[in-house]
Amino acid sequence: MITMPAFKDLYEMIRQLMDEEEEEIENTINEAEKEIEGMIPLYTRYEEGGSLYYIIDVPFINYSTVYVKIEKNHLDFSCQDKKQRKYTLRIKIPEKYQNYDVKVINRKGFVKIVLSKT
Repeated sequence: MITMPAFKDLYEMIRQLMDEEEEEIENTINEAEKEIEGMIPLYTRYEEGGSLYYIIDVPFINYSTVYVKIEKNHLDFSCQDKKQRKYTLRIKIPEKYQNYDVKVINRKGFVKIVLSKT
């Protein structure tokens, strides 16, 4: 008769409990991410040479979902990342830039929006 040492059974039991806990934590994180709609991305603003620049940082951005609209005195930005999380941003534009042309530049990991004179 062959018997297994008790520590192997204990090891397997602990490993199974850890796997179950990791799966539960992962499910909780996934549910929380799905509940968050319209997360606000980080952005930086600077002026240079008569133009206004916004650098908007969205991790793992899906560039095909980028939407930019200028309405009255606001810039509206929205997009999704590759995990389908939605990001939205509404920025008040200073008066002197409200009638400027808008250029959207996609870069690796961020979007650059330039408001400049025609």
